[in-house]
Amino acid sequence: MSLLMNISLARHGECVIAFENLCDQLFDFDVIPNDRELAFICKVGRGMSIDPRRWQFLASPDSLDNSSNE
Repeated sequence: MSLLMNISLARHGECVIAFENLCDQLFDFDVIPNDRELAFICKVGRGMSIDPRRWQFLASPDSLDNSSNE
C-alpha cells in the first residue's frame, strides 16, 4: 500500500487503518525512526487509543521507555 493510499484512507475517516499501515510499511522497508519520530508515533498511537503493539515493534525497548516520558 502506498503513502498516497494511506493519505486517502485518513481523508476518508480511516485514520486508525492508515496509522497501522504506515507502521507496517516503516517496518517492512526497514525504516528505523529516530527518537523524536518514535515519540511522535507513540503520541499519535496513544492519542487514537490504538493498541501499542501496533507500533512498538518499530523500536528497541530502550527507545520505548524514553518515549513514554514525553
